[in-house]
Amino acid sequence: MTVTEEPRGRYLTHYTPEAQTGTAKPAKQCAVRLLDWMKDRGIDLSLELTGSDTTNDMSGWKAGMLHYVEQLLNRRLLRSFCWLHISELLFRHIVAKLDGPTSSDKWWSGTVGRLFSKVETLQQNTEFEPIPLLEPLADISEDIASKMSTDSVLA
Repeated sequence: MTVTEEPRGRYLTHYTPEAQTGTAKPAKQCAVRLLDWMKDRGIDLSLELTGSDTTNDMSGWKAGMLHYVEQLLNRRLLRSFCWLHISELLFRHIVAKLDGPTSSDKWWSGTVGRLFSKVETLQQNTEFEPIPLLEPLADISEDIASKMSTDSVLA
């Protein structure tokens, strides 16, 4: 578990939960550790919003870490989720519907999905015409583009 301050992304702390036992689930351990860390700094009472990815371990309504934080604070918090993860989930569901399910968390099983790993070597279709957009894309200067986040750029 890594804790950062947003929007600056400043690293605050991290910890690793112990292996799951019958009584102490990793999500609850993380919630307890986070709350202890916040109490040590006097910020537990001012916490209004939590953010995370959308995995069940983090955001599950019944046993996710954020649920346990709210339970320990005895109040609800606003939640903010990572749009990169949310966008990836939508894409994954679309491909699964059109081309079949994944064969693991890293590979696709359908005809189209198996081509993803070869996309850089496929022959380019020079006859392709893009679908016209309703509005033209905004021009972004090189100066601005060079300062933008590359979190979603595939290497």
